[in-house]
Amino acid sequence: MFTNLESAGFGRHVQALMQRHRVPGFALALVQDGRVTSNAFGSATLDPKREFTTDTIMPVGSIAKALTAAAVGLLVADQALPDVQWTAQMRKILPDDFVIQGGKHDDVTLEDVLCHRTGMPAHEFSILGAKSKTRDNARSLTRNLRNLQPAAENRSQFIYSNIMYSAASYVVQVKRGLSFEQAMQKYMYQPLQMHSTCQLLSTVKERGQQDRLAVGYSLLDDDVIPVYPTECPDAQGCGQTMSTVNDIGRWIKALMHAEAPFSKDLVAQLTAPRIRQEAEDERSSAPFAALGWDVVDYCGVTVIMHRGTEAGFQSNHFFVPEFKFGGAMFANSDCGDLVISGLTYRLIDEAMRTTPGRDAEFMWSDSSEEDSDDDSDSSSDSDDEEEIRELQLELCPGLEKPEALAMPLSAYTGFYLHDGYHHLKVEAKDGALFINARDRAMAMDIRFMHVAHNTKFIACAHILADQEDFYVKAEFKLVNGKSVRLGIHFETRLEEYIWFDKVQVNRD
Repeated sequence: MFTNLESAGFGRHVQALMQRHRVPGFALALVQDGRVTSNAFGSATLDPKREFTTDTIMPVGSIAKALTAAAVGLLVADQALPDVQWTAQMRKILPDDFVIQGGKHDDVTLEDVLCHRTGMPAHEFSILGAKSKTRDNARSLTRNLRNLQPAAENRSQFIYSNIMYSAASYVVQVKRGLSFEQAMQKYMYQPLQMHSTCQLLSTVKERGQQDRLAVGYSLLDDDVIPVYPTECPDAQGCGQTMSTVNDIGRWIKALMHAEAPFSKDLVAQLTAPRIRQEAEDERSSAPFAALGWDVVDYCGVTVIMHRGTEAGFQSNHFFVPEFKFGGAMFANSDCGDLVISGLTYRLIDEAMRTTPGRDAEFMWSDSSEEDSDDDSDSSSDSDDEEEIRELQLELCPGLEKPEALAMPLSAYTGFYLHDGYHHLKVEAKDGALFINARDRAMAMDIRFMHVAHNTKFIACAHILADQEDFYVKAEFKLVNGKSVRLGIHFETRLEEYIWFDKVQVNRD
């Protein structure tokens, strides 16, 4: 079965989806009949307007995890590196660098890291970003694991961790004796002729390919806001990869057909189910995690896939081993998944020949309604109020309404330190306690709302990238009318707060 991406019906169908969900640009590549075909629609940039093509470059988000896992797999397959095996312990591969506190995770292996079963939660607010004087990289993130608390025993449950993938990328660096960019180029991208793929935005510019970069877009109060790709070395291994649908199509083709540098055995190892994830909803079955991939049972057929998200961008890549059919999809919009998700499964339906009422060619409808999830915005002020009220009652059961703060703000202000989450500075701003946490990779502003007893608060974190708010419990410990500790429930997989001790900091 061959899907004609150039057909008028297919084009109208895609454009209807894009128009409905306000997606400026979209591209896809399909691997079928042993070759890669591709097409693109819409605009890579809106001002000035520039066409989205199959060679348009954009950040691919967590698609990078599949690439990282494959790079590790090539290490495992390298007979010159006998110490690098899927079952090798990370603390032995990276002695002194990879340490998890408590001594109960000494047996964490490469395989555990790559299928998210180490028990380590995300701890995403511990990662230092562009505005930090000590921005994180793969090595610093790996070494900081010793300061972060696990949420579960090793191999006990699926817990997604970007930091663990940064640690895996650091293994590639150390064992290849190259930067991660150099290693990926030498051992994967060049052999696969992925000439538009690289790890860093700066590499795109050094190559003179910046005119092919897409701009991402977000919807904010019904306005389309541009989001420009940024350099994120703190996302090495888990994100921070720039590519095109044509290049990702080449990568999918190489995996499906076990083309060099990948053997059939290596592909089987990468895609074997390792641990069951949680189901997205009651109607769907829980997928399994493989090494850099999700393994999904769709209508009795195994689909290997992994999605990617960056601010302003959405992507997916997948393949169906049974039919030697796969593909990649890119969209430069936060709403792009509403196009990508439905279209992915419609294309798989076509490959499976399971859609009723069609003959040799699938009849693409001009309507977009049946192919996409409800994109209505369920968030509202009332939702926030309900969430805040729930947290208030968790902090103080039976509380009728928040109490007025009876202490001066100066009793709480100052610098606080947690070895894994680094420094936070609590300030007084507009009559409330406030933290400027824009030095984080997930840059945010935090405002505190008092609940009771001059110690219990709700922290409202406003994430700058997506302009969303989230609320968590917080508590100050007071001694003689002065705060000495601050606890924030940054990591909700842990029952405990992340506790920061108040410290004196030399401001010079």
